Amino acid sequence: MQSKSLTNLGSTSAMFLVSFLITLVFAVLLLQIGSPVFYISILLFIFVVSSYVFGGFVGGTMALDDFQYGNKSGQPRSVAMSIGSGIIASGIFVTLAGSFYSQGTDALATFWGWLLGIVLMTILFSAGMARSQSLTASQTIAEDIDSPSLRLLSALAVLCSGGLLAITQFAFLGQVGEQFLSIPSSAVMTAASIALGICLVFSGIQGVSVIRAASYPVILLIFLAPLIWVTINTSSVIIPQFAFGTGALQPVADINREVLDAGLATPDEVFDFATESAGLDAFNYLATLLCIGCAIAAMPHLLQHFKMIRTGREARKTGFQAFGLVFLFLSAIPAVAAFVQVDIYTSILGLQIGDLESDAGWVFDLSGAGALPLIKLCGALVATVEEAVSACGGSSEYFISIADITIDPELLTLSQGILHQLPELLTIVLAIGALLAIMTTLDGVVLSMGLCFENDGYLHLFRPKSPKNIRLFMSRVFLVAVLAALASIAVFLKPDPRLSFEFAMAITASTLFPMLLVRFWYPATSARVRLVSLLLSFVLCAFAIWGANFGPDMMTNTGDE
Repeated sequence: MQSKSLTNLGSTSAMFLVSFLITLVFAVLLLQIGSPVFYISILLFIFVVSSYVFGGFVGGTMALDDFQYGNKSGQPRSVAMSIGSGIIASGIFVTLAGSFYSQGTDALATFWGWLLGIVLMTILFSAGMARSQSLTASQTIAEDIDSPSLRLLSALAVLCSGGLLAITQFAFLGQVGEQFLSIPSSAVMTAASIALGICLVFSGIQGVSVIRAASYPVILLIFLAPLIWVTINTSSVIIPQFAFGTGALQPVADINREVLDAGLATPDEVFDFATESAGLDAFNYLATLLCIGCAIAAMPHLLQHFKMIRTGREARKTGFQAFGLVFLFLSAIPAVAAFVQVDIYTSILGLQIGDLESDAGWVFDLSGAGALPLIKLCGALVATVEEAVSACGGSSEYFISIADITIDPELLTLSQGILHQLPELLTIVLAIGALLAIMTTLDGVVLSMGLCFENDGYLHLFRPKSPKNIRLFMSRVFLVAVLAALASIAVFLKPDPRLSFEFAMAITASTLFPMLLVRFWYPATSARVRLVSLLLSFVLCAFAIWGANFGPDMMTNTGDE
């Protein structure tokens, strides 16, 4: 019998979108009557966390199969939306536009890497995962041979990959909440953890699938709304993907020529992300693309959704639909960077320092005066004209050049509302969309790790013949334990999200991807060869990560990496 939560997913998605729009209208009305912006932030944040609580109750189940597999009740469209939402997290929603702004065409390695990953996942693994009777990726790797060592080592790789990726999402969750919603990062992470815990404990993969699929239209709408607004104001074409060439790239090229002619920049200082690269050679460009592609293809929290599909043909159909959904999102990312660049150039470039307060006073809100240190002038965060004058040489008549403007690309997407001087509510809504996108990745990662502990640890090592009701109970215990542990690490240790993201990608690409490839395409490979290969891949990857980021002194940025 099909799960009610998935057979009615279309109406659930529509209800979720309508609920969001109603909440947004209510927020606008509150602003109109003079309510503080902080209250609006709290209202929308409550909507996000309560949606997970709602998803937990809607998808709630006491059946082990529904909890862990989804009972093969998923339809390709709904599962594709779940996969799409799971991919669009901090790496795409929050940071990718900034990569285009700062790295130029080098960012295309990341861009194509995401898409390559979905293609590889669809072609290589989707059908096999749908047909496999195994629950976790680690169990799948050793499904056709009897090798407890291979299974345990695979489980370790799954836990390392998932843990690092989850820590990245938690770190961005707190950062976005604190800087854009003015909510303390610990409070954001705690509230999100409680909501995720309720959803996962009550419903497992059922609730994850429901909330992910229902979230995709909302995340896409939130991302595109301010971009379409800017596009309409700067171009005659409404669709951002088709408008940023004439609306942004051409103006930036014209401005670059003008500043060179006016002596406001040298040829080395002018950087056009549409035509120039920040410095990756061909080998590193290809290596980056392949690493991201292989990592995305083998991510356990994405592959687990194919367990809800009945046949291999439907699984491949699901993967290609997910590709289209993610491409619809990704194709707009370069436009974000392009429109931000042209807006920065036309707003600040060529102004005298003394005119900043009257002509571009918002710059100080994004520099030293606000909670969001996005822009540096002459290498310094400045809160007043006096500080800007001091940083740029002491003259209020100094003309700002390209070399004087530095943008922190990490949170560029969420800052575009402020950069384009759009209504403040749009910035809050963008932050809410980012939080929702991050949580739709967190839920699946925590679920895959919890099921790994239950299936590859408790069931495999301690109680192979455990009754279903006990397995369901232990699954919930492990989910809560994993979620609490990851949230505590993120709150108290505050790891670097960039490093943890890179480590997660590297470990997944070097260990899980080749093992899954062997499992589905070269099943005759012996257990010993698989075990040695996995062990060597894991050790060499860990050594490379250590050497590239820390070096002998175990510290970053000390010169011995």
